[in-house]
Amino acid sequence: MKEEKRVISEELLPGVTVHYDLDNILCEKNSEYQNILVAEIKGLGKALFLNKILQSVKLDEKVYHETLVHPPFFFHHNPKKVLILGGGEGATLREVLKHPVTRVVMVDIDKEVVEISKKFLPEWSDGAYKDPRVEVVIADALQYVSETKEQFDIIISDLTDPFTDPLSLHSFTKDFFTLCKNVLKEDGI
Repeated sequence: MKEEKRVISEELLPGVTVHYDLDNILCEKNSEYQNILVAEIKGLGKALFLNKILQSVKLDEKVYHETLVHPPFFFHHNPKKVLILGGGEGATLREVLKHPVTRVVMVDIDKEVVEISKKFLPEWSDGAYKDPRVEVVIADALQYVSETKEQFDIIISDLTDPFTDPLSLHSFTKDFFTLCKNVLKEDGI
C-alpha cells in the first residue's frame, strides 16, 4: 500500500520534538491495544511505530538489540533458558538465538505486532520465529510472570517506555520485578 507523504511528530522532552517524514507507509492497523504503523523514513529505513512513538528503525536497530541482549550472556556461566518480555518485532529473539540456548519464551501482549513484524519487518527477526527452541506466548508480561512455574537463566525486558505507553506501566514496579525474580534461577540474570 503506497500513500502520500506523511509526518509523525514525537515529543521527546518538553520543548524537544522530532518530526519523521514517512516516505512510504507499508502497514497501519489498530489492534486491540494500540496503533501499529510500519513505514519507511528517508535516511533511516523501515521503522516500527506504536501509538505514533518510534520503537525501532532499520538504521540502528541492531545496535539497540545487540546491546540489550548480549551483556547478560557474557556474565552467565551457562544460559540455556531465556525469557523475553515484549520484543514483538523479533529482533531481541534473533539476538538471543545467536547463543547456544535450548529454550526461549517470548511473551508479547499484542499478537498483531508480532504478525505485522513477521510480514513487513522480516529482517528484524531473520527467521527466529521458525526456530524450534522458540515459544511465543501472547499474554501480558505481568500475567505471565505471575502464573508461570518455569524458571529462566536470563530474563530480558524489551517493553515499551512506561512514560509514553500505559500498557507497560505496571511492568516497571517493585511488585513486577519481584515476580520476575521468582521465575529467575538462583544464578540467573
